[in-house]
Formats: sequence, structure tokens, C-alpha cells
Amino acid sequence: MRIQLCGRQIDWTEPLRRHAGRRLHLVLGRFSQGISLVTVDIRHDAGASTGLQKVCRIAVDLLPKGRILVEDAQENLYAAISRLADQAGRAVGRALERERDWAADPAPSKAGGGSKP
Repeated sequence: MRIQLCGRQIDWTEPLRRHAGRRLHLVLGRFSQGISLVTVDIRHDAGASTGLQKVCRIAVDLLPKGRILVEDAQENLYAAISRLADQAGRAVGRALERERDWAADPAPSKAGGGSKP
């Protein structure tokens, strides 16, 4: 599982990088075989009246295909990253569970005939 940190108009400080890495590995680490890339993007919210809001977006690219995207706007980036990591973890878990259920129980084939009365 690779993690990519992107920032627009906001620099990633070393403590913020460590926090994001720890939270994402903690929450998504158990799903690492099903994840190709996690991208965390932070930027200032241009529409915020106070100019203090920051937008954080986490995108999780799943294997073999699929993407989970969660976003939050807050003043505190640490809180936003923690909350979004938890949301992404729940969403990835649900997506991989659906994939597992589908692979284990495909739709029944009609070619084999059905039961006769």
C-alpha cells in the first residue's frame, strides 16, 4: 500500500506527515493487499468566509478496481485526517466484503435447469 501526500497552498509539516501515515496504516493496514494507492490531498477552502477552513480529501484506489473517496472541511487538519481515515477504513472494509461475498456466491446459472414440480 503506497501513500501519496499532496498539498495545494498548504505545506505538509513533518508532524502532520507522521500523523497521516500512522492513522492510515493503523486503519487501512489490514486491507493493504486490496489497496494499490492512498492519496491524501489538503488545500484551503476558497469558499470559506473566514479563510481558516482547510479541505482534506482521501482517495483509496482498490485492487483490482474501484475507488473510495472521502472529504471533510475543518480548521484542524489533524482532526480531519483522523476522521477521514476512519471513514475510509469503514468504506474499504464494506467494499472488500461485498467483493468477497460476490466472489464466493455468484449468481446462480439458469443453464443447469431448475427444479421440476
